[in-house]
Amino acid sequence: MNEESARRGVLVTLAAVLSVGLVTLGVWVAVDRGGPPAPAPPAASGSSTQTPTAPGTSGAGPVLPATTTVTVYFHADSGLIPVRRTVPRTSMVATAALRQLLAGPTARERAAGIWSAFSGRTAGMLRSVRIAGGVGYADFADLRTVIPNASSSAGSEAMLAELDATFRQFAAVRGTVYALKGDVEAFYLWLQRVPPTTGAAAAARDFATGVLGMVRPVVTAPQRQPDGSVLATVESRAGRDGQPLLGTQVTLRRAGMSWSVTGARSPAVHATSPQPGQAVSSPVYVAAQLRPFIPGVAEVRVVQVVGGTATVLGRSGLYGQPELFSADVSYRRPAVSSGWVLVVERAVEADGQVRQGEVVGGDAIRVRFVAAARPVISGVTTLPTALPVRHGAWVLPDGAGTVGFNAQVHGRVDRVEFSLVPAGSDGWSRRVRLPVDGTAGHPWNATLTYRDEPLSAQLVVIAIGPGGQTRYSHPVVHP
Repeated sequence: MNEESARRGVLVTLAAVLSVGLVTLGVWVAVDRGGPPAPAPPAASGSSTQTPTAPGTSGAGPVLPATTTVTVYFHADSGLIPVRRTVPRTSMVATAALRQLLAGPTARERAAGIWSAFSGRTAGMLRSVRIAGGVGYADFADLRTVIPNASSSAGSEAMLAELDATFRQFAAVRGTVYALKGDVEAFYLWLQRVPPTTGAAAAARDFATGVLGMVRPVVTAPQRQPDGSVLATVESRAGRDGQPLLGTQVTLRRAGMSWSVTGARSPAVHATSPQPGQAVSSPVYVAAQLRPFIPGVAEVRVVQVVGGTATVLGRSGLYGQPELFSADVSYRRPAVSSGWVLVVERAVEADGQVRQGEVVGGDAIRVRFVAAARPVISGVTTLPTALPVRHGAWVLPDGAGTVGFNAQVHGRVDRVEFSLVPAGSDGWSRRVRLPVDGTAGHPWNATLTYRDEPLSAQLVVIAIGPGGQTRYSHPVVHP
């Protein structure tokens, strides 16, 4: 063999290898977006048809499939059976399979004893298919109008069996969720079944890591609540000897075909302000009680979530009396209209599996961001000493005298008014304004001078700011 013949042989060999590689690639890409390739059945089941070789070519070029064979599952006397369908070439094999399922058996197949709740009337009623996190989501048009008997126990079981067998043949689909026009609850209530919590655990874990900042969370099986929400307990692995510690309860609700977190509560931290859904502006007043199961420190964060990414807009430690904490937390301007106020507990020392600074639990309060929120009155105390309380009312000392009041006001405030309002339907018109000592950013105090005579009234405190006004009242009596 001369050198030229040897070179020609090498080139022919390389071309053949390249051709085989390209054919393999052409078959490999025929998968669902986000899903696995269609099952590779025996040759008799009908593999993808090859495109004929173009005239005048050697046949050594890439050959792409012109069609795709999918498998659907219908019923026969023997139970579920696989049925092959050939469709135009597609990379979205799971979508193609479900479309063919909804078209139902052909007339010849029905004559052969194959049956299904799906038929020509349901053909084209698949709206969307998505595979994410091991869960297959399929959304349909309102099937209730064309499959009236699916609500029976036998009918719903048969229909779900066909759907699951067809959808779960793909390795990437370990769980399924179905909906009618985006409404998951409607689909399962139609079939008289409890809607699944599939996907809720993953959503709770993502929130714990992405928003709360936990490092090694373990999620228990979500539990459905009477109000339709789902509760998932997220436990930190930052415990002694690696045992779970301080379960944070994450509450979720369905948002279309996904889950949305509405809040979180931890046994380690109990936030009392702000309230869920409250409108807040910078600075936001935060109050909480810390229950130190392990040595830790409470930290407040104001967080926004944009495109699935959490950004801390402001943060502060919580300071106050032992286990009772409060802080006015300033934060920069958010890019969205709502976000989270988080009160988390961080470990302050390394101990066993506890890492210093690691988040081990926390409360999450959903809030609305506004340019100016109403002031917050966290409480009113009496000066110079606390007055006794009887039946919920402050009791003034015997005889005549004076008493001072101090209002703890937070947020943007222009002025604070103190009034003594006598009992009775016309009490407001007979109110007495008390002299006030205080300015924005300083304590707000007022003084009541009373006579030696019976008194039954309400102390009314009104804090007024750019975002509106807030009222606080407390009964006052004099025997």
